[in-house]
Amino acid sequence: MLKKVFLFISCLLILAFGKAQINNALKTDLNKTLTEGEKKLLLQADKHYKSQEFIVSLSLYDSLLKTHADNVYLKYLVGTCQCCDAFYYAKAEENIKAAEPIKDKLFDYDFYLGKVYENNDKYADAVTQFELYLANKLPDTLVGIVKHQ
Repeated sequence: MLKKVFLFISCLLILAFGKAQINNALKTDLNKTLTEGEKKLLLQADKHYKSQEFIVSLSLYDSLLKTHADNVYLKYLVGTCQCCDAFYYAKAEENIKAAEPIKDKLFDYDFYLGKVYENNDKYADAVTQFELYLANKLPDTLVGIVKHQ
């Protein structure tokens, strides 16, 4: 129980300092495949995501994923939201890994993959991913938190 509380608090701290990021180029590509109603839903989901309301954005992204199951960027967004809910840890790993072909366009890919590895008790893999993430230029506060992970 204490481990889950620590993981939840760690997740909140990192997300607070790290700021969830939307990739505008990938979002533009996704928008080309959406109906007008879906575009509004995506805007709403992105607004909640940027405000770090991941559980709210999860349901919105997930509804889009039902009709666009082949979009790896959408899977990635769903997976990053799932990192914050223990019920979805296994599925989060699957969704984030699905975005591997576009990982070079996702600044925080290594962080979130490390986070799901940690959540799923794959600590050696988590350390590797966090080290890859630390190779990026990060604020000192975020470096300290990631190193603690």
